Amino acid sequence: MLPGTTLDRRSYAPELGKKSRPLSARLWPQELRLLDVTAARLNTSRSNLARRLLVQALLELRNERQA
Repeated sequence: MLPGTTLDRRSYAPELGKKSRPLSARLWPQELRLLDVTAARLNTSRSNLARRLLVQALLELRNERQA
């Protein structure tokens, strides 16, 4: 992945079709460095760490909605 490129170039809710605009997440050198360092510390890959962080954030959102 190059600095400033999107993680997922077409990320949207398929069931919403054209009503949902594409989302993108850009990682710049500082964020990539942080992701690399954290992944190395946890002995995992960058992509696995990104997935873990996403799932963790989604679980937190779900728990906030249930509270």
